Amino acid sequence: MGQPVGGQILYNFSTMSEAVAAIDTAISKMRGTLTEIEAGLRPLETGAWESEAQEAYRIRKERWNTSANHIAMILGQIKVAVTNSAERMQATDRKAAGYFP
Repeated sequence: MGQPVGGQILYNFSTMSEAVAAIDTAISKMRGTLTEIEAGLRPLETGAWESEAQEAYRIRKERWNTSANHIAMILGQIKVAVTNSAERMQATDRKAAGYFP
């Protein structure tokens, strides 16, 4: 993305775009994996099992869903920051290019 070189920061817009796509992929894979896990464990939630262990499982499931949502939210914020940075730097680059007609 940006690497300091002699006090300057160099931006690689295609790398920034790839980072945004990678974030989308990571969020999608995480959600897909959780959906698969939940589908596999769904029989445990059908009432065929009632005990302290089931309650512990329910609490743990809530935690992992909360954590996954938090991770997705943070990754979404990073994605927005990278996208906004790229857009601002591209605008700055176009403006600077205008000084050299």
